[in-house]
Amino acid sequence: MRRAIPEEVSPHLNEAETLIYEVIQELNFLIQEIYPIALQEKGLQTTLREYIFEWEHRNDAMVNLTVQNERGLPLETEQAVYRVIQEALANIARHSRAKRADISLVYNHEVLQVMIADDGCGFDMNQKAKGMGFRSMRERISSIRGTLQVQSAPGQGTRLIIQIPTRNGTGD
Repeated sequence: MRRAIPEEVSPHLNEAETLIYEVIQELNFLIQEIYPIALQEKGLQTTLREYIFEWEHRNDAMVNLTVQNERGLPLETEQAVYRVIQEALANIARHSRAKRADISLVYNHEVLQVMIADDGCGFDMNQKAKGMGFRSMRERISSIRGTLQVQSAPGQGTRLIIQIPTRNGTGD
């Protein structure tokens, strides 16, 4: 016979559950960062498709991935893109209540544009974020000379627009 959980305890249990989930996700990220074998062997698109397939089965949302003009990029760049997409999907799962997410990678001559959009609840851009998600994404993207723009509003979903230079600026 299970006993009822007192009302005042429930928020604390939910917070502990969320923290545990975040720690597990971060550990997974760190483990995968140490071993970027899948990216090296399979490439970014295949590795992303496999991750998305697993993510969809753990979450009640569908992801549409489109890739245009794919080409290989330095492993450091592909790793950063992969990690940011993982973090964005983790945020979608934790916060957005989205039923659909669209991810696109468009390889242009000098820029890789990554867009991640969801149909979730969105958030007020003027409120300070509680977690490390956006900050770690920005740091990761800036480490490869890219930019990250976040667009969101309550009830309007969230969109991340990432621009990453694919040429080193030396005229190659």
